[in-house]
Amino acid sequence: MSVHDKPLPTQVTKLDTCEYDPQRFAHVRAQLAPFLQERCGFSASALQWLPAIGPTGDNVASPPADTHPLASWWKDGPTLLQAIDALAPPARAVERPLRVSVSDVFKGTRGGIVAGGKVEVCVCA
Repeated sequence: MSVHDKPLPTQVTKLDTCEYDPQRFAHVRAQLAPFLQERCGFSASALQWLPAIGPTGDNVASPPADTHPLASWWKDGPTLLQAIDALAPPARAVERPLRVSVSDVFKGTRGGIVAGGKVEVCVCA
């Protein structure tokens, strides 16, 4: 499974600037979806669209209050944190030996050499 087949919670913000208009949410979604699908390679089924309001935090950690304008059209959808928590952790090949991709080499001031990189596969005991 490539990264493009995994779910991608996609947050649409700044809805407070358009009075929480669901048509604006749909417009942003319609404009951004082709870019994410055609240019970035995500499938349409992988994109999970979420409205959120940054300054007040509505639908980020908790759903909007019943009296909030966003609640009139986003009632049963998940919050951003719920969508992130629902993501499955990646499968790790912990039975394989340690591999480190070296991306940089530093020469120390005392004559030592330090390699920097990313741990790819590891067995931690």
